Amino acid sequence: MKGDDSSAALLARELVARAAKVTATSTTSGDSIRAASERTCRVLSRSLGASGFHALLTRSLEQARQEHPLLVDLRVRKLPEAMLGGLPELDAAHGGPAVDAALGAMLVVLLELLGRLIGDDMVARLVDQADTNDDEDDR
Repeated sequence: MKGDDSSAALLARELVARAAKVTATSTTSGDSIRAASERTCRVLSRSLGASGFHALLTRSLEQARQEHPLLVDLRVRKLPEAMLGGLPELDAAHGGPAVDAALGAMLVVLLELLGRLIGDDMVARLVDQADTNDDEDDR
């Protein structure tokens, strides 16, 4: 995620930075990556619908697994649970930094794929709009 200057990578970094500000308990960049990934999955699931989001996430995971095979053990759940399950087990098996890198890569791929479908500007608006709605839901 660090070396890529694509629109999706820039948006992913922005989402991680926002998560770092929102998550008061977040002390590492890994916590922020996890929070941003979870939040993005939640808002896109609501915006795209369960079937549309599942198709997008499945494709994203498939592509990200090429560089990060540990993602094969990531469990995808449905709302209202945490959508990305099995992170403690992945941490134990592969180490937190490897899991964080894999989640970051998955987030970039997810945003890239959606950008190809609806355009990068629309992805940013969708995530921003959904992010605001998600804040209201959290209250």
